[in-house]
Amino acid sequence: MENEPEEHPAVELIVDRLTRQMQRQTQAIERALGEVRDMLLKRVHEVEAIVDLIARELARRAKDEKE
Repeated sequence: MENEPEEHPAVELIVDRLTRQMQRQTQAIERALGEVRDMLLKRVHEVEAIVDLIARELARRAKDEKE
């Protein structure tokens, strides 16, 4: 005779609840990571804009020195 685990409604209920809780937590983590990604991309764009302004200013000064 094989020993098959018996199905217990209480165990199934606990597993279902834990599964839903893990799914909610995963979704919350994904949302938070998306927000962090968006914030970092915004900062990268800001830094790129500043670097561009600095490069333009340096190019202008170099041109002025040649003249």
